[in-house]
Amino acid sequence: MEDDWTRWLHERAYALWEGDNRPDGRHDEHWRQAEEELKQRAPSAEQPDKSEKKNSG
Repeated sequence: MEDDWTRWLHERAYALWEGDNRPDGRHDEHWRQAEEELKQRAPSAEQPDKSEKKNSG
């Protein structure tokens, strides 16, 4: 699945760059924005499931 995420990041960062009129020197900014969008879209293994917290108490 990591390959899917990487491909999505590349495509999204590129779309952000194009949408921003292809500015030079801002690739890191577009990449970070794409990463943040991916974090919001995909559940992370690093974040505990909220339902687990309720059941463990």
